[in-house]
Amino acid sequence: MIMRRFEIIVIVICLLVSCGSSEKVIMDSGKVYTVKGNSFYYEGKDVTETLTNKEKRNITATLDDKLKAQEQTEERLDELDEAQKELEKDLKELEDKKEAAEERRRALKEAREDYIEAKADLREKKKKLRALKNKKDASEKDIESLKEDIEELKKEVKDKKAKLEELR
Repeated sequence: MIMRRFEIIVIVICLLVSCGSSEKVIMDSGKVYTVKGNSFYYEGKDVTETLTNKEKRNITATLDDKLKAQEQTEERLDELDEAQKELEKDLKELEDKKEAAEERRRALKEAREDYIEAKADLREKKKKLRALKNKKDASEKDIESLKEDIEELKKEVKDKKAKLEELR
């Protein structure tokens, strides 16, 4: 793994050097060198011939460290971007699940209210039927009409209860 990274760094450096690009290198001493290919510049002047081999190696090593750190930073940013995309995807899924749960809750509430209302209507019709039967002058037609209404309401209550159970 380390050898692979080293190879990549060497390739990157070679590409940078071959493209004629320049890199600024800040040394521990505070001096800022510009490296173009195999040439070293300080304050705009070519100082390649005045630097010792050790100084050149130090500058090159510092540049290598800078490029390596830059590459690692870019890799880390890529990883963070991927993690962010994954988190955004997870968030979207959670929002969808939340929305579905809220919709289910609303449907369940509505079904419960419909069932309660249908039961109340049925109780009311039964109450009317009892009152009508207790009347002396109640017509058979009115009683039969209420009985039909009650049968329809029983079916409605049964349907509403089934819908409620289905949602649970």
